[in-house]
Amino acid sequence: MYEIKKQIYLNLTKNQKSALCNYLRALVKKSMDLSVDEIKGSSRVKELVLPRHIAMYLCKTLTDMNFATIAKVFERDRTTVIHGVDRIMKNIQSDSNLKAEVDFITKDLLPN
Repeated sequence: MYEIKKQIYLNLTKNQKSALCNYLRALVKKSMDLSVDEIKGSSRVKELVLPRHIAMYLCKTLTDMNFATIAKVFERDRTTVIHGVDRIMKNIQSDSNLKAEVDFITKDLLPN
């Protein structure tokens, strides 16, 4: 999706990538009007899980971080990250609202 535009993020150090993931999580949190506790919490309510999955998806698509590293940043299990990223990748193809939300979150993050 962002293959060409994401090149800017691939040469970041490990610490910079972790910071970028935290920043992406904060962008999603702000965009969806959630609290820190809601986005970081363990609730499985759909309204909270989807934003977490979007943030994980953005970390995976904008960096070359592996699932285990993203899991550490999000304090989740690696398989949770795999599921979340796969879910967003699948649904973004057919859900125009989800695609619009992801595009809105990243509009200022990626150069034109």
